[in-house]
Amino acid sequence: MAPQTYTSIHLSKRPKTNIIPGETFEARNTRSYIPPVKIGEVMRGVAIGIIIASKSKSYPIGTHVTATAGWTEYAILKESDLQRVDIPKNGRITDVLGVLGMTGLTAYFGLLDIGKVRAGDFVVVSGAAGATGSIVGQIAKLKGAKVLGIAGSEEKVRWLKEELGFDDALCYKDEQFAAKFRGATKSAAKSSTSRSREQNHMLDSSSVEV
Repeated sequence: MAPQTYTSIHLSKRPKTNIIPGETFEARNTRSYIPPVKIGEVMRGVAIGIIIASKSKSYPIGTHVTATAGWTEYAILKESDLQRVDIPKNGRITDVLGVLGMTGLTAYFGLLDIGKVRAGDFVVVSGAAGATGSIVGQIAKLKGAKVLGIAGSEEKVRWLKEELGFDDALCYKDEQFAAKFRGATKSAAKSSTSRSREQNHMLDSSSVEV
């Protein structure tokens, strides 16, 4: 049974520091797939939890689940809001918030369904040491692509090459970054195939002025 008091994080006011009206943000009349967090609402976020009280046959007490429960220690949720956590061998429950969750799905479908990467391709990953970028690079390697990662420190560069198996990685803060990037991508540009030229044509023809 949940305690009578518990901690939850609510949005109390909109941040204003260093925001210049009309310059920092630009108002656009576009719709979003999800509404903004309102003042007083629990901060939005995906969480892993354990069922401690339940009327559901599908989710009995003790079941590990994931849901958009927000930043709170306890939440009352509908059965339709929950997803059972199934951890593969050698996996950890926290992987559900990373490689087995939204981060992994973004990397997987973005690279394979949208990017359609395949063996022999040259893939450049910006933000390669981040949650999504690090997975993108590993999937690309598994598909037989050559991968160049871009990161913000030499420590991250070493991690990408030594731990994740990127073919190469560069630090964008390096004073020689532009020259090194040109050098690292020069061979890929020379060996571009008709497939890459076709993709570039498709991108050019679909671009619009905004």
